[in-house]
Amino acid sequence: MVYWTQRSTMTMVSSNLASLRPYGEFEFDPVSVFQFLTIGYPLRERTLFKNVFAQEPCTCNVFLRNGDRRKQRYYAIPERRKKQSLTDSVGILAETMQESLSRLSRLANTPLFLGMTGGHDSRVILNSLVRAGVDFELIRWDEGNFNDKVVRHLSRLIGKPLHVVPKHWKKSDIQQIKRWGFEYSDGVHSTHTGFLQLAKTCRSAG
Repeated sequence: MVYWTQRSTMTMVSSNLASLRPYGEFEFDPVSVFQFLTIGYPLRERTLFKNVFAQEPCTCNVFLRNGDRRKQRYYAIPERRKKQSLTDSVGILAETMQESLSRLSRLANTPLFLGMTGGHDSRVILNSLVRAGVDFELIRWDEGNFNDKVVRHLSRLIGKPLHVVPKHWKKSDIQQIKRWGFEYSDGVHSTHTGFLQLAKTCRSAG
């Protein structure tokens, strides 16, 4: 992500929100907050904060001396060349993901680690890892809900043990995770400590 803001006579561009904080307090944008609560994210260039914007993919910004800005698009997604059935499309995506995971495994030269939540994304990646035949380990955290049953069932199905994320974290760790989550996700993951703990455990295990 690339963020930018204009304050007084300064134009500031940064790859994270943390470096912009010394120049003034963030104030929530009511429209962006409404979009986040209804569809899950702010639209187009909006962020959760007033006068702080995110650069759209495939664009570049030209900031002028008078404070104006020109946005230019350097790539447009091409139209689909031909119609394909849903089955064929799924097959192409699955093959592409398997090739990517095989390449990652070769580059890493060590077992990969998959953080399992029981959700759709992690199930799709798990399937691709199994079909690609690469070496990997499973990590999960205990949510105490139906997702745990799904993960345990999948683990038994493929014959892989589960590495469980610690349930009890030190208060200082939680505070650090929340701070980093806020700064590096545009405020989206300020409270989603489960996902962040899972990612940290995957990184430590690797």
